[in-house]
Amino acid sequence: MDRAHGPLPGWWPAESGYEVLVGALLIQQSRWQQVERSLVRLRAETGLQPHAIASAPEGALAEWIRPSGFNRQKAVRLRALSHWWSQSGGEDGLGDVATPQLRDALLAQPGIGPETADAILLYAFGRPVFVVDAYLKRLLARTGLGAAATGTDLGSQCLKACGETAACSRKAHAQVVVHAQSYCRKQPVCLPCPLAGVCAYAGSSMAASR
Repeated sequence: MDRAHGPLPGWWPAESGYEVLVGALLIQQSRWQQVERSLVRLRAETGLQPHAIASAPEGALAEWIRPSGFNRQKAVRLRALSHWWSQSGGEDGLGDVATPQLRDALLAQPGIGPETADAILLYAFGRPVFVVDAYLKRLLARTGLGAAATGTDLGSQCLKACGETAACSRKAHAQVVVHAQSYCRKQPVCLPCPLAGVCAYAGSSMAASR
């Protein structure tokens, strides 16, 4: 995938850990282009400051993030998440919390599941975790490389393959997402796929016409 897609520096663009937090919530059931539009509006209206977003009227906040979809639900969750971030000391305060405890604290927030929590840990705090998402599961299931691992075991195995480092984990996660969006889609594009030679699905009769 490195050879096919080249380096992907700055794959998750953000100026702060808090911006990663906001983006990780807004990207749920959305596309990054839509999230970017919401971030532009939030920056214009609030300076993308957690205290300003936490105290913003719910209706106004929902309108600002409308491009991301499910805006009313996300507005409620974003206000609560921003309040928690501020009350917890922000990036500096939370940065002192050990990874297992920080993950538990994130999972306790409304709208934050394992995938979102790990994305925040990895991209906002540089913690050595691996994001297990639908792209990774699809890619490993089709290639046959991850048939025996699920859930946290899958994340642990991928992180181990990355040498337990956040830098490698970020790089690998970016490559997986780009590859899944380019080739290993729900309706896969197998013939030009650079992984076709090591992919069980690409070598099957189901993929013959793709």
